[in-house]
Amino acid sequence: MFPPPVLGNSTVFLGDGDNGRVVRARVGDLVRVHLSGRRGDGVIWAWGSPMTSSGVLRMVNGGPSRNGDSDALFRVVRPGRDSLSDSSQCVVRAPGRRCPMIAQQWMVTVLAR
Repeated sequence: MFPPPVLGNSTVFLGDGDNGRVVRARVGDLVRVHLSGRRGDGVIWAWGSPMTSSGVLRMVNGGPSRNGDSDALFRVVRPGRDSLSDSSQCVVRAPGRRCPMIAQQWMVTVLAR
């Protein structure tokens, strides 16, 4: 699903446990995000597509899957500060189940040089 990294550049891996972190990267680096959906009794807490807040990161590919996970690959295209964010919401998968009206937030700050 993801293209191989360009030689000489690093890849920053981010996941569920990185919420609230600040990470450093260089122009040309890749930032790979994997967020795991949670399955419950007839519901799935599904992630959307990670979004950026400025033009420091550009999405190469990715998005949500049917199982609630989300995978995305970004490239650092210029120096600066950017935020990666996503939210998960409850999706009913079985008759008679209900979801609370809440969403889980995830955000990481990327400082690029």
